[in-house]
Amino acid sequence: MLFTIRVQQVPFSALTEHREVAAALADRIEAQPRELTVMNGLAPHRTAVLDWLAQPGYG
Repeated sequence: MLFTIRVQQVPFSALTEHREVAAALADRIEAQPRELTVMNGLAPHRTAVLDWLAQPGYG
């Protein structure tokens, strides 16, 4: 069995041009368990990131 994980790193500002990706990222952040949010270092910034993605034109 073989599977791959697609990984891409871009600045958040790139999401302004890809609203569907911004919305998917926001959905994923909201759905993931708190433990994962802490593990990946997003916990201190979670609310700010979700607020930013919720702005008109960003998500």
